[in-house]
Amino acid sequence: MQRVFELDVLACPSCGGRMKAIAEITCRRIASRMLEHVGLPNEVPQPWPARGPPESAGSGWIDDEQRSPDDDAR
Repeated sequence: MQRVFELDVLACPSCGGRMKAIAEITCRRIASRMLEHVGLPNEVPQPWPARGPPESAGSGWIDDEQRSPDDDAR
């Protein structure tokens, strides 16, 4: 997070001091209850379906076939 977003996740948002991890929650049931308690979603999101190939493999523009030769003259 620090290298990509220049965001220090261990900096306290209140005082700017350093925070440290004090526990690791590995039980799904407990993690779900904790997320629910603070009002965050506790369900695993479903992945989006994969996209198909582009319609036009030529230049990458889908509407190339719909353009007339006069469009290029402008």
